[in-house]
Amino acid sequence: LDARLHSGDAGMTLARRLLMGAGGGGAFTMPVTPDGGQVGVMTGTSYKAFPGMALRSGRLHLVYRSGTAHNNGSGSSINYKYSDDNGATWSNPGSSIILVGPTSGTDDLRDPGILSLASGRLLLTYDTRNPYTGVVIAGQIIYSDDGGSTWSGAYSLPSAFAGTQNPVVTSQAIQLGSGDILLPTFGDDGAGTTYSVIYKSTDNGATFPTHWTLATSGARDYQEPQIRLLASGNIVALLRSEANHHTWRSGSSDSGVTWSTPTDANAMTG
Repeated sequence: LDARLHSGDAGMTLARRLLMGAGGGGAFTMPVTPDGGQVGVMTGTSYKAFPGMALRSGRLHLVYRSGTAHNNGSGSSINYKYSDDNGATWSNPGSSIILVGPTSGTDDLRDPGILSLASGRLLLTYDTRNPYTGVVIAGQIIYSDDGGSTWSGAYSLPSAFAGTQNPVVTSQAIQLGSGDILLPTFGDDGAGTTYSVIYKSTDNGATFPTHWTLATSGARDYQEPQIRLLASGNIVALLRSEANHHTWRSGSSDSGVTWSTPTDANAMTG
C-alpha cells in the first residue's frame, strides 16, 4: 500500500511506502534508511490500515484508520501522528491522536488522505460508512491551519450520483497551479454499476460544490480513482474495475472538466 507523501514546501509529490504487519493489523513499520531498515510507527492489536502522509515545513504528518477489521469494522477512527526527524521517531509513542471518531459509536471511518496545500493548510479527506452494510454515509473533509494542532468540523460532500450511494472517498486530493483542489470519488448509478466523479474546491478545500464525471460505463465499474498532476499541466487518472480486475487509464487537459475515454492499462493481480 503506497501512501502519498506531498511536499507543500518544494511543490513536488514524492512516494514513500508504508509497510503493515500482520496483514494490515497490529503494527505499522516504515523504511527510513537506505538499506531498508524499518522504524515502528504504531503497535497494538487493532487493525491499522490505509495510511496517508504529507510533508510540511520539515514535519511528516501521518493519518491512518484504526479499526477491528479490513471491511465493515464498527467503531473505527481516523488517527494522526507526526515526525520531525524524517520518520525516525514519531509523536505520542505507543498511542496516537484520534482526529475523527465514529459519531454513532459504530460508524466505519475509512481511507484517509492528507494533502499539504500551498497556503499551508492540511486537508484531510475520508469517508464514513455503515459498518453493517458498507454503504457510505458521507464523503467528508476536515482541515487544519495550524500544522495539525487543531482541526475544523467535518464538511460532507454533496451527492452527485444517480444511485443511493453517497460519494466514496478512497484517494488523496490534488491541488492545481490555479489553487483549485480536485478530489476523486466514486458511487453507484442506481442500476448496479459504479462510476467516478471529480469534485472541485475553489475556497482552499472548505467546500466542494462543483463536480464532473471522470469515467462512466453501464457495463463496467470504475472504482477507487487516483489522480495526479503532470508537469505538462495535464492530469492522469487510474481507476480500478471489478468487471475484469484491470486498471483503466484516463486523462484531462482542461483541469478536470472533461476526461478521455478510459483505456485498459494493465491487469491487476492480488
